[in-house]
This record gives sequence, C-alpha cells and structure tokens, in this order.
Amino acid sequence: MTFFLEIYFERAKIHELQIEKGKNGSAKVTSLSCLATIRDVTVTNHNGGLFGLAVSVFKQGVSDNVRHMLQTIICKKVRKYIDEDANEKLAEAQTSSKLGDALETNALKMISVGGDEKSRIDVASIFDSSLASKFFIDFRLKEHPICHENTVELASWGEISYMGQGDTPFGPVDASWPGKSPFKANVVDSVTSKDSMIELVVSDFLPNSLLYHAYVQRFIKVLLTPRTKGVASFLRTTCEGSFCISDLAPQLAEQYPNSTVELAMSATRAPAVLFSEKNGGTISISMGGLVVVFAVNGNHRRQVIVVDLDVVADARLSIQGHNVSGSVELRKFELKRRTGTVDISDAEIDDIALLVSQLAENLLNGLLVNGMPLPLPHVLRIKDSHINVLSRRMHIQVDVDVDERRLSKLASQTFFKTPQFSDVNLSKFRETIVISGSL
Repeated sequence: MTFFLEIYFERAKIHELQIEKGKNGSAKVTSLSCLATIRDVTVTNHNGGLFGLAVSVFKQGVSDNVRHMLQTIICKKVRKYIDEDANEKLAEAQTSSKLGDALETNALKMISVGGDEKSRIDVASIFDSSLASKFFIDFRLKEHPICHENTVELASWGEISYMGQGDTPFGPVDASWPGKSPFKANVVDSVTSKDSMIELVVSDFLPNSLLYHAYVQRFIKVLLTPRTKGVASFLRTTCEGSFCISDLAPQLAEQYPNSTVELAMSATRAPAVLFSEKNGGTISISMGGLVVVFAVNGNHRRQVIVVDLDVVADARLSIQGHNVSGSVELRKFELKRRTGTVDISDAEIDDIALLVSQLAENLLNGLLVNGMPLPLPHVLRIKDSHINVLSRRMHIQVDVDVDERRLSKLASQTFFKTPQFSDVNLSKFRETIVISGSL
C-alpha cells in the first residue's frame, strides 16, 4: 500500500518581533506572532487497496488536518529558533572586545619622513603593545533599541578601559543625534540632512576614556632609541653628515661626543580630546609630559637633561574611500627646562621647541596625507561617506555595498549551525512525502 502527500509551501512569516536589551547588555529578540501558510496538501492514492480507497474518500479532511498540523509545527520551529537559539547566539556574542581586535592591525601604517627607506618609521612600534591587548571597548547596549520604519537605533556605552573594568570617573557630555542636542534646542547642527545606510554618533568620551585609563595604568610613554626604526641617525651626538640631535643642542656633542641618545617621554596628566564645531569641525588634543634625554656611550647611560612638554594640537579629518585622512596643526608646543647637566639657555630651548614642533607636525601630516584604513568588516564596501565634527561628538554617515555571499556564509556559520536546523531526520518521510514549492 502506498499513498503520497504533495505539500505546497508558500511562506512562514513572523508578523511581529520585539528587540530589547538583554541582561548582559546584548540585544534580545522575541517573536510575538507567526503565520505559516501551506497553500495545498494533496493526498494521492497509489495501490492502496481498501485503506487507500478510504483515504481517497476522506482526503479533503486528511489534507486540511495535515495542513493545519504542519503550519503549527513550522511556526513552533521558527519561533523556537528565534526566541531560544538566535538569542543564545546573541548572548554569546562579545559585548566587549580587545582594542586590538576592534582595529585592523594596519591602522597605523609605515609613514615616511623625508621620503627614503631609512627614514620610514613604524609608528605602532613606538607605543606600548599592551594598549592593544589589555584595553577593551564596551559594546553593551545602554538602553532598549528604538525601532522606526526601516531603521533601528542602538546606543552602546563605548567606554574603553583597562581589562574592561570600567570605572571611568566621567561620562559623555553629549551623544545625541544631530538636531536633537539638549544644549541647542531647535537647531540642526549637521551640515547634511542626507539619509545614509549607516549613521554613527561617536562621543569624545570614547577617546578620553582610553586616554584616562592609559594614563592611570602608565601606558602613555614613548621611548626612542637608536634601535627604533627610522630615528637611528638622528639620535647621535656626532652627526656624520646627516641631521642629528646635536644640530638642535650642540652642547651635547661638546660634553658627550661620539655617543648615542635615548629620548623617554611620559605623560604628566591624562591627555584630553575635545570635539568642537569651530572652523567647520575640529578635534583638539591637549597633553602634558616629561621628556628625559639620556646620553649613552658603551655600557654607560647618563641622564643629561629633563624638560617639561606642553602640547595642544588641532586636527581636521575626512573620509576618502576606505581611508581616514586629514591635517594637523600644532597650536602650542612648549618645552621648559627642569634639570640637567647640559647648559642650555631658555632661548635655545625655545628654538629647539620650534624646530621639533615643525618636525612633529610634518610627521603627523605625513601619516594622514594618504589616510589610515578604516577597520571595517570584510562583508562591507564603502560607497559614500561623510564625517561631521560637532560639539563634543562626531557624526559619521556611510553608504555601503554588502558582499551578500560572504554575509550569507558568515550568517550560516554563526546562526544556523544549531539543533533547530540539524536535528531533523527526514529520511523516514521521504518515502511517503513529496514536497514541492519553497518555504
């Protein structure tokens, strides 16, 4: 005895979904209603004998009962996947990430000062590598998502702290969307009203939280030695035909001839970043530090001078393609002699500060002239972008193309390797059920 069921699926549709902040700060999705539609179930008798004849007589009733049963099973399966399995995956997703994982490793590229290979400096090697591995950015949701027609607003903490411990003693002053600032009623402070696929508002709390914790943990320090690529020829007291530190301070060559020099800089206060609207949008950076100069000859290393450093810089940024580019102006660069065995006058210190500020400004602009690559997921390609620096926040607008093949592969690897999609054994039913159409 054999009989067949031909089932024509139309769709399974979730009519309503609710998205909210979960207990650990990740997003949580809940299905509120579901409707599965099976257009038709046809019962066909084939050599079924008397039982098959009975099935043929009552096939409409059998068809209706099977259709309702399958529709209920499909919706139950889909809702269980959304309410349980998908949320389990969302809860497993990291709500914080290492700073090094959040940024592409090539974000700080090799930059050229002077143009030749010997003057190329690996910027990333100057700073403490622990900044990337021991500092975490907090992606947890601050509040429940806000859903509009075709858009969803998500607000994350955006705090960067040592080992993800938090406890920053200050918070964002203003992280509102352009035109909705509580400090400027009825004023649209964005230069563009263009709707974009992705819009971000980044408060200056994000860089300031990083800089505060980096200062507290004593990570804001730079050590330049002859082993630092690109500066070996500069850190010598005897210049040998090339520009070196003795051109700035000839007293070094007189008191410590044929020696190398090491420069150690550490912050004396937490650097501060301020986003403002002046001059069409400016990022101002203020930092105070201490610079110690050592003269090294063989195994002898001697501290020769200590100076205080005070810097204020203004930067303007733009997005060109996949790169962030811009320019930097050092508005203040002051050196003040504190102690030392080398006799240098205040006037000579001022001259050194002027020359070093010009070198530093050229160095920073050399980094930004060609741009630094944006750390974007490989499934996205930028079509159009815009940066607008506002009061205490930055508004970023991006239109993207999505690599659907990569995204589909990523989604299947992340979400669909679950029991909901792998524990169903249809082999027993394939002998009796023919499925046509699509779900």
